[in-house]
Amino acid sequence: MKKYNFNAGPSMLPREVIEATADACLDFEGSSLSLMEISHRAKNFQPVVDKAVELVKELLDLMALYKMNKFHWHLTDDQGWRIEIKKYPLLTEKGAWRKFNSHDKECIRQSKVNDNPDMAIPESKIRIVEGDTLYGGYYTQEDIKEVIAYAKVRGIDIVPEIDMPGHMLAAISNYEGVSCFDETGWGTTFSSPVCPGKDSAIEFCKNVYSELIELFPYKYVHIGGDEVEKTNWKKCPDCQKRMRDNKLKTEEELQSWFIHDMEKFFNDKGKEMIGWDEIIEGGLSKTATVMWWRSWAKNAPSKTTGQGNPIIFTPNGQFYLDYQEDKNSVANIYNYDPMSEIQNAEMQPLVLGVQGNVWCEWIPSRERMQYMAIPRLLAIAELGWSNPSQKDWNAFARRLANQFERLNIMNINYRIPDLEGFNKTNAFIGEGIVNITCLDPSAEIHYTTDGSVPTLQSPKYDGPVKVTETTDFTFRTFRPNGKPGDITTTRFIKSEYTPAVTAAPSNPGLKATWHEFKGNKCTEIEKAPVNGNYSIEDVMIPKKVKGNIGLIIKGYINAPQDDIYTFALLSDDGSTLVIDGEQVIDNDGPHGPREVVGQKALAKGYHPIEIRYFDQNGGQLKMKVSGNDGKEIPFTHLYAH
Repeated sequence: MKKYNFNAGPSMLPREVIEATADACLDFEGSSLSLMEISHRAKNFQPVVDKAVELVKELLDLMALYKMNKFHWHLTDDQGWRIEIKKYPLLTEKGAWRKFNSHDKECIRQSKVNDNPDMAIPESKIRIVEGDTLYGGYYTQEDIKEVIAYAKVRGIDIVPEIDMPGHMLAAISNYEGVSCFDETGWGTTFSSPVCPGKDSAIEFCKNVYSELIELFPYKYVHIGGDEVEKTNWKKCPDCQKRMRDNKLKTEEELQSWFIHDMEKFFNDKGKEMIGWDEIIEGGLSKTATVMWWRSWAKNAPSKTTGQGNPIIFTPNGQFYLDYQEDKNSVANIYNYDPMSEIQNAEMQPLVLGVQGNVWCEWIPSRERMQYMAIPRLLAIAELGWSNPSQKDWNAFARRLANQFERLNIMNINYRIPDLEGFNKTNAFIGEGIVNITCLDPSAEIHYTTDGSVPTLQSPKYDGPVKVTETTDFTFRTFRPNGKPGDITTTRFIKSEYTPAVTAAPSNPGLKATWHEFKGNKCTEIEKAPVNGNYSIEDVMIPKKVKGNIGLIIKGYINAPQDDIYTFALLSDDGSTLVIDGEQVIDNDGPHGPREVVGQKALAKGYHPIEIRYFDQNGGQLKMKVSGNDGKEIPFTHLYAH
C-alpha cells in the first residue's frame, strides 16, 4: 500500500499529519453509500467541535469516508505542548498555554479586517490566569486513548510525533537540564534546541517517549528532527565533549548521533522511526524512514533511496496545504509523480507515497482548517491509489465536482474552487467578454464594479458580461447556506497594441542581478548589496544563487505578432512583472508558491521587460507566456540588453 499524509500544526488545532491511502476515493458508483445515507451520517459531521477531541474525530470520519487509513499526529512544537506527560506535568500546565504571539495577532487582525470569523481565536481555547490572557490547551492521555479507539474502529492507524531536538521551546523553557544554557528562546532562525551533550536531556527525551509509546499501538513513531539551529551546540561544553568522546567532526554529526541514539531506544521498544529529511545530514541510519519536505534539497530523494531507506514525499511546493490555494493547486497534487524524483528505477519501490501538510500557525479554527485542506485532501487521497497510466485530470475534476453536494450536506467548510475564465488583469481590444466558470456547481456568484464587497444582494452572475470600457470587477462566491467564500478582484483593460522599441537586441536570454536581500518587497531589492550578475536563458533562479535572494531580471520579449499576450508568473516568495514600463503582474510580498496571471496587448517586435523576485529559504520562480491562441511562447523569444 502507498501511504499519504496530512499535517496540521501548532495553533490550538492539533498539529497532525494524516498519512492516508485511498482507493478510487471519489468513485461511489457501485457503493451503497447514497446521498440519503450521507445526510443521515452527517450528524457525525456537525460542528460540535469545541473540544479538540471532537475536532479530531470529525476529521477521522472524513478520512474514513475517503478511504484514508493513517493519521500522523504532530503533538508538540515551539508554540505549544499538546499531550499530557505524567512524569513532567509542567509541559501542559505551562507549556500548553501562551500569550498571543505574532501568528495569533495576525489571525485576529485578519478576522476583523476581512470580516472572517473563521480566523478568530476560539473563545473555548482562551483562559485568564493572573490577569494574563492565555491561548492553548492539550489532550489528556485519556483523550488520546479515546481518539486511538475511535480511529481503530474506522481502520485508521495513528503515528505520533514529538519533534526533537529542535522545535522544543515549550519543553526546555519549563525544565532544567534539557537545553544547553539556562537562557532559552529564538536564535537567528529557529529556537533553542535540546542539548544532546547532557545525559539529563537525553533521559528527558526518552522518558517523554516512553509514555508516548505506551499510548500508541502502531509500529511507527515520528521524531521530527527538522529545522535545528546548532549555534548553541557550537558553544556548549557538554555538546563539544560529546563530540570528542564519540569522534564526531561536525554538529550535523552530533544531531545524527542524537537521532540514532533515540532510534535505538525506539527499536528496543518495538517501534520504527520516521523523521523529516534533515535527519539525512550527518549520516542516516539503515532503518529510518525519511519524509522529504524541503523542495530545494534536490538530492534528498536519491540520497535516501540510494542508501536503501524508505521515503515519503511532501515537497512544500505541492503539498503544503497551509499555502493559499490557487486554480492550479489541486491539479498539481493530482498530477504529481514522485517516481520522477528517483533516478534509479530499482529504488522506486522505496517510495511509500506523498504527504500533505496543514501547518496551523495561521489556522486558528476548525472551519479554517477545513477550508485550507479540502478539496486538496481529496486529491491526495485519490493520488494514493491511482495507477499512473490511468490518471486523467479531466475525469477526476468531473468526479470532484460531484463531491461538493456531499460536503455541503456534511457541513464541511471546504474551499470553493477558484473562479476561472479570467486573469488578474485582462486586456481587450474594442469589446471584452467576462465569461466565468466554477468547478463547484453549488456555488452562487455575485459581483460589484464599484470596489465594494459583494453580498447576496449584489448582482448575481448568470452568464457572460460584455465590457466596452476598462472595468474593475469584484466577485465573491457563496455556499448554498449563504456563507460567503473568497473575494476575487480582476481588471478588464481596454487596450491598444503597445508599440515595440526600435532598437533590436541581439543577445539571447536575460540578465539577472543578484542582491543580498533580506526584505519582503520587490521595490526595495536594489537597495541591497550586489552579489553577482548572471546570464540566464529563461525566467529562473540562477543555479549559483542561494540564501538571501533578491533578483532583478531585465531584457526583452520578442512578440511574434500583434496580439494579446498572457503572462503567468509563479513564485515563492514575491515577484513582479513590468513590460514597457507598465506593471502587468503584482505577485509581491511573502507567500508560498503562488501564480498570478496578467495580460498585455503588444505590437509585433521587441518590448523591454523587468522581473523582480525575492526569497530567503529556497523558493521557486517561473514565467510562462502565451498568445491569444493559447500556445506557449518559448524562451527563445527572450533577449538581453
